[in-house]
Amino acid sequence: MGCWAHESELLVTQKGLALAHEKLEGLGYRPPFANSANLRDVETGVRIDFLVSDKDPKDGKPSAVVFPDPARAVETIGAVKYLNLPALIQLKLAAAMNNSGRGKDLEDVSGLIRARRLPLDFAEEHDSSVRQAYRALWKPS
Repeated sequence: MGCWAHESELLVTQKGLALAHEKLEGLGYRPPFANSANLRDVETGVRIDFLVSDKDPKDGKPSAVVFPDPARAVETIGAVKYLNLPALIQLKLAAAMNNSGRGKDLEDVSGLIRARRLPLDFAEEHDSSVRQAYRALWKPS
């Protein structure tokens, strides 16, 4: 029995979003509702959420932190490209600060700090609007 993801998030530019829809719509993927940026696999139900560079994280509220250009915030592991650690942490902190219902993002950042043994001065790699939130989660190991 295979294991299926329920949702995938892909960071794209506006041009990349248009290209994904052009190539995938009609090949088993459809928007979940009219004018949605996202797609859903009609067979498995797996949803692809597109995070568009230069847009505010998740909640749409104005923020100093926006989704980065995927070409500049990438780390390749094997043959797979991932959002790099500084960008991931910054986005999670911004999302949590803009929405009190996103406490899991703070837990994720706290876990990354511990697992990767990130230093306190790693906060300096982030936008000034999220540095204090990073410092508040940091605990010496």
